[in-house]
Amino acid sequence: MLNDMRVLIQNCDTMQYFTAERGWTRSPEEATDFEGTMAATQAIRRCELRRAQIVLKFGRPEFDIVLQTGECKDPQRN
Repeated sequence: MLNDMRVLIQNCDTMQYFTAERGWTRSPEEATDFEGTMAATQAIRRCELRRAQIVLKFGRPEFDIVLQTGECKDPQRN
């Protein structure tokens, strides 16, 4: 199951995925797959991406995990 996991960056407003070559795409298959959450976090900081979150994508959408970061965090949650 872990071999099927991809670590992606997603804009939490447009729901598009980050691709290092072209900016943003609607297709998760075209998005840049990071080696882990730390690499994705570093890319968010390095590229100064605002309103970005990390998505752990698995083979089935119901198993995807969204890690809200920075400005994407819900202000109502603690």
